[in-house]
Amino acid sequence: MTRTAALLQRVRFVRTVVLTVLTVFVCVGAPAQVPAATAQAWLFTYRVAPSAGGQPMPAAEQLMDVAVWRGIARITVRTGALRQLTGEGGTMLLRSADSALVVINAARREVLTGSMGDVGALLGGPGAGAPIEVSDVRSTTRTLGRGPALLGYATRHAVLTQRYTLRLNAPGIAREIRTEQTVSLDISRDIGRLDPAFPLFAEQFARSLGLPEPLRRQLRAAERSVPVGFPVRSSSEGTTISGADTVHTTTRALLTELRRDAVDTASFMIPPGYRVTEMSRLLGPGRRPQRRDH
Repeated sequence: MTRTAALLQRVRFVRTVVLTVLTVFVCVGAPAQVPAATAQAWLFTYRVAPSAGGQPMPAAEQLMDVAVWRGIARITVRTGALRQLTGEGGTMLLRSADSALVVINAARREVLTGSMGDVGALLGGPGAGAPIEVSDVRSTTRTLGRGPALLGYATRHAVLTQRYTLRLNAPGIAREIRTEQTVSLDISRDIGRLDPAFPLFAEQFARSLGLPEPLRRQLRAAERSVPVGFPVRSSSEGTTISGADTVHTTTRALLTELRRDAVDTASFMIPPGYRVTEMSRLLGPGRRPQRRDH
């Protein structure tokens, strides 16, 4: 072998050794990709469809995809006013441990914490944060026995007849609103037992969506003998009178597509690095929001 050929062979050998060492270094030294933690959860879709004067109100319709895992309901708002808070790709978390509501806006990397009463005020519900007096709250219940089987679950049928009066007292706002309504419910005890977050979601979203917190509390206190469980299907017919104005409304709500599937457990937690704001701080006149990094 000539001296030149021997030199070329040595260079090839050294290059092979170096590439092998580099390959081993890259494979060993590179950080491992940690897979997302997954778990089985309950998933369903919930739709609330209101109408007024016999005409549908598409802008007021709420469509939500819900996942329930270990006492937490993760709510993704597909359509409806709640998207004003969650934004594109955002979610809401409802925790049964402390009944806290958390709104996660992924686009702004911001979190709002509070209650459904705060949410209603932020979205311009009755009074929009103005002082509200609640009076003349009445609620009677008729339990009509077995209802239809829905999603493979037995239900009990109940009809609630309710009335209440709201008085708004604020500068530039002074009016009285009287409402009478009949609420029909098909309630599944078994679905309500699947996870503690089911009855909490039913209370906050299925039964009281958009109602001021003081009214919500008094209605629940006035109710008697309502079957325990989750209202799979509901319908309310109401008449609201304010001054010379009278409005007839109908609201229908339905749970569909109940199933078990795998979820990313991290999606049930507040993401790190997001700015956290208390909703109540946004409602107080002349008060700056309290914010902190999570």
